[in-house]
Amino acid sequence: MEDRNQIDDFDEQIDDTEEFEPETKKKLTKKERKELARQQAEYEKELVKEGKIAPRYRYVPRNGFARIASVCVAFVLGFFAAFGVLVGGLSIYGDKKSIKEVTSDVGFEYSGIFSEYSAELSALNFIMEIVQSVQNGEFTTLGSVAKYISFADTLADTVVTQLGDAGVAVEKDELMTVPFTEIGGWLQEKMTGISDDLTLGQVIKIDDEKSPLILRTLKNEYISNLGKRIETLQLGEMVEGMDGNRILRNLKDCTLSTLSSRISALTVEEVFGEDMYCYLSLEESSGMSYNQLIEAYENTYRFDEAQSEIRPNPIELAEGEEIKYDETEECYYLYQNGARADKLDQYLDGTWYLLFGNNEKMGKTPILEMGTDVLEVINKVNEMPLWWLWLHNIIKANPYKELAGGKNLNEYNLKDFIDYVKELPQIP
Repeated sequence: MEDRNQIDDFDEQIDDTEEFEPETKKKLTKKERKELARQQAEYEKELVKEGKIAPRYRYVPRNGFARIASVCVAFVLGFFAAFGVLVGGLSIYGDKKSIKEVTSDVGFEYSGIFSEYSAELSALNFIMEIVQSVQNGEFTTLGSVAKYISFADTLADTVVTQLGDAGVAVEKDELMTVPFTEIGGWLQEKMTGISDDLTLGQVIKIDDEKSPLILRTLKNEYISNLGKRIETLQLGEMVEGMDGNRILRNLKDCTLSTLSSRISALTVEEVFGEDMYCYLSLEESSGMSYNQLIEAYENTYRFDEAQSEIRPNPIELAEGEEIKYDETEECYYLYQNGARADKLDQYLDGTWYLLFGNNEKMGKTPILEMGTDVLEVINKVNEMPLWWLWLHNIIKANPYKELAGGKNLNEYNLKDFIDYVKELPQIP
């Protein structure tokens, strides 16, 4: 009883700081309260090991585990989701500017996301280093990620604070070295004051409708098996709404140990799917397929003002219309109110055509390799004649215009066009 009374004295010292106290009693600072809670937890843990007192559950707040687990899982998902945005956005700057310069141009403070090391890299080099690290399986701990992403360090501070508030003292340096796949076991080890004979649902309150999915999934799991179970959890058992995200919907069957390799293999087509494709009505194109129209335009249409207007125009679905694939005929059809109406030709348009053309590998490129492809597209756009950009729906206005000297505006590329405008006589 004496040991338990001493622990209760710890409780009173901490609890008394929650309200206004008598003038004769010194109010503890937040730092002092945390240190007192740490000493309390260590003292009681030692007494539990010696068998002098039974374990109790005060040091696991009713939402403590939820916060800790959610922060860890959110980081793993959030980092890769953020990386997908970086591949698509920063790559347009190529190796011309550093990330520090890019973020400054758009009025964004880089230090909230990027480390000082990353900030000095060019956008393209940053992407390439990240891709290589993911493919090599190097992003396994917060420490390995912190080299590039500053919020990894901030996240570690948050987790240490959360555990400290729960009465569990851990060192930040230790947390930075824990592999993501071992987070479950690590948490279990830190929660040794909890009886292994209890389930998670008996330790913390879990609402079958309102609590996070990961907690509802683990509700009936024994504390003794919690670490192993977390390592086998699929992302779809941890996070809700994954089907609504282009990237995450392809990762819902992954565990934390398979996430990196799955992301490395994720293709453009898996992420963007049907959004990559357009459909041409063969009836409206006089029976000419997309490739036939392209060939005709390149050979003759672009030289004639009237014919230059004839280019592939993708159909736009109206109410009651849908596109279905006929496996027997291996082609697509337009259906209107359930009835087959027109045969369609599927193709890539605009930027997707610039990326992949019409080859059989369209869309099979891993998403992590898109940085270089996007940079090449930018160079292509600068070199392509205006008629080509019009043909593939990159620009919206037909550039056909006969000029003096037998030239035509649609034969100019962007640089030529700019030079041409500069040479025009000034209007007073």
